[in-house]
Amino acid sequence: MQGSAVDYGNWFILVAGGFWLGSLTAGKVSTKVGTDRMITLGNYISAIGSLLMLGLFIAGSPSYLSLFLPMALFTYGRGLSQPNAQASAISSTSGAKATATGMLGFLQLLINSLMAQLTPLLMKMGLVVLPLVLMSMVLLATYCYYRGVKATMGLLRQAQSRY
Repeated sequence: MQGSAVDYGNWFILVAGGFWLGSLTAGKVSTKVGTDRMITLGNYISAIGSLLMLGLFIAGSPSYLSLFLPMALFTYGRGLSQPNAQASAISSTSGAKATATGMLGFLQLLINSLMAQLTPLLMKMGLVVLPLVLMSMVLLATYCYYRGVKATMGLLRQAQSRY
């Protein structure tokens, strides 16, 4: 894509704005809709953003619009789901909230640093790899979320069977 670093930075405002708007929406809506539904909705919207980007890349030559508009939708979805996922992870334990917070932060930084190292290698394969990586991250988030829900339900059943 032709343009300068300034052009790229200006377009990137859409990505940050998407996350900000998603987080703002989550703050207003989560108490009414519920944490689980917000996480699921955010994952769906992020998946739509990555699929839209893939479709636009396949349909024509990549442009700032075909990169940053779907990315803004992707980060809007992350803004919906991530605060709710963090709240759920932290509230998952009654006695070790600091440990849960630290572990969540560590896992986020670990996955992000791994992806930062892999991205340049993957981008050498072509720009189409970017939306595929985004979709794989949505799938990973969804998988982890449902594994957590399943584990929590199992613990609740065990606790209920004791009484």
